[in-house]
Amino acid sequence: MLGAIAGPFCKARGYHYKHWLFSTSIVMAMTTFIMLFATNDILILVCSFLTGFVFANWFAFIFSIPKETLKGANTQTVTYTMSTFWVCTFVIATANSQLIGWSIDATGGFTMGFIWAFALMVVSPIVALFVFPKKS
Repeated sequence: MLGAIAGPFCKARGYHYKHWLFSTSIVMAMTTFIMLFATNDILILVCSFLTGFVFANWFAFIFSIPKETLKGANTQTVTYTMSTFWVCTFVIATANSQLIGWSIDATGGFTMGFIWAFALMVVSPIVALFVFPKKS
């Protein structure tokens, strides 16, 4: 909840999508990496909180992209755009979940699933640099 509340404040301060998503993806990758190998419960809890906080910040940025980038966007256009975005997101998330489940079944361990999830967290900010709108 705190991340969702803080997101609009960060957006109002003028942070741009690409810079924000790129830098926060790096933070999320680091905190996830720490959670995988840490043995201290407090450290794992703090990293878990930070990962969730940063991820929740994204929604203020993602939800405003259609309204800010499409000329003359009305409610119907924004709704259609966000619906398409979420359909694609959930299809990709489902495919990744199936791949992770398959790797766990095939190998009998979580290592490949963790490697895949971590690789996605490293690749995603790079892809975001090309996909999200440029700063005008």
